[in-house]
Amino acid sequence: EDIHNCQWNQNNEVMPDDYLKHLTGALHAPELSRSLTLNHYNQTVRAYKKRNLQQAAQAILAFAKDNPELYIASNLDPDCYQNPFFEGEQWYDFNPQTLQQFRDWLAGTGAYAGELKHSLQHTLYSLEQLNQECATCFASWEQVQPPREHPSKAQTGTNTRLLQLWEQFRRHVVHRHYCDLADWLVESGISPAQIFSSQGFTAPRLPIDPFALYIDSPLKNHETGGMCLEGSLPDQGHIGAILYGESARNNIRTENGLPFFQSIRALDPDWAVVEFNPADLRDPPKQLPDYAFAWDCLRQIFNHGARYINMLAWNGSTAKDLHQDFFSAHMALRDTPLQDAVIDFMLIHSDVPRGSVCYSFGSNKHACAEGWTSNIAQVQARTDGLHVPADIPVILQAPEPYLLSGKRSLAIRLNVSDTTVPEVWLAVDGRKIPSSSTIQPDGNILRIDFHPLPETLERLALHVAAGPVVLQRLVFS
Repeated sequence: EDIHNCQWNQNNEVMPDDYLKHLTGALHAPELSRSLTLNHYNQTVRAYKKRNLQQAAQAILAFAKDNPELYIASNLDPDCYQNPFFEGEQWYDFNPQTLQQFRDWLAGTGAYAGELKHSLQHTLYSLEQLNQECATCFASWEQVQPPREHPSKAQTGTNTRLLQLWEQFRRHVVHRHYCDLADWLVESGISPAQIFSSQGFTAPRLPIDPFALYIDSPLKNHETGGMCLEGSLPDQGHIGAILYGESARNNIRTENGLPFFQSIRALDPDWAVVEFNPADLRDPPKQLPDYAFAWDCLRQIFNHGARYINMLAWNGSTAKDLHQDFFSAHMALRDTPLQDAVIDFMLIHSDVPRGSVCYSFGSNKHACAEGWTSNIAQVQARTDGLHVPADIPVILQAPEPYLLSGKRSLAIRLNVSDTTVPEVWLAVDGRKIPSSSTIQPDGNILRIDFHPLPETLERLALHVAAGPVVLQRLVFS
């Protein structure tokens, strides 16, 4: 093996394949310590990847031609990183070709004066400008080196600005690699609409900083592997998210303070979840999330418009093996609460078009208000829906108003105790909006039509009068 095809650590080392065999993986003794370099100048690695990927693309296209109803999409090489698996002891990539690409990226030379010029997002530097901004004294571009000290270590004697530029470059390289992979698939004939990256977004646990959302996000106090949300969106393709645990439930700390899925949706409305399980890889292997947790994950993913969702269950794990040594919760689907939640969720949402936002208040196994809050305590979620009492005006506040921007109708599945249909209307930021209401022929669906809701929504409330009524499902379209 030629070490020049591999990523190098800060000590100019390439580690043995099995150096990290103790880490958790899909197989015993995963080989995570030796990675191919992602730099643009290594033509050997690029040719190898392009050849293999395009050969695979031909097989995919043949399958899609014979089975058009079965082919949904293709997702790219999973977890593209500058090797992050050494947990702060080592970081990558200091391959000499990667360092040359770093210099060219700073100055706009080499490939950045040609085929990569379109990818530049920062102000280019002369050597004098770089030295002035970074308080360095490089005598030539050949001397320019990123700091070798890991960002999670104490910053004494380390130039923070140069470190920030190095981290921004590492994210850029990961992004360019996803773009290359997607471009090679497009060359083979696969539509960009069917190409998705495969980027893991692990919920940060204190004291770890939230992961980077953008290529130019601030430095983090942990090894990021060059990963960021923006970098997982190829120019010709879509974000493919790998989600486990709280990340899948959209319940993590983020650097901008917004819900994580809101940031994904803003970057790419046609994103997808290419690998998912409600269990977290870092938790004990027999710790199975319950039905309620799995339901929350599915609801959040669906309502934020994911194009598709792919369960991680490829090794056939079943919860019947829970007490076996080999069982891992994050690989299990069969006979788990997740399987029950998936079946119920699919049935309840079978007639809900993608792009709609649906609140079913749980299922017949799980009562949940799904984030809706009320002005009175008597409103209760039960397994048959959200119960609204009689003779009390009720105001229900929507949990994620930003999801409803642009929507123009609301279909409410009702269960009323008599033939009286309750009076229902919507208010945006405290103001009632003009609307028209009709009862569907089957009598239990109230449809409310209105002008498209504004792009910026701070608050949306549903007003209900003349109960009692059970709200079984709300679908905004």
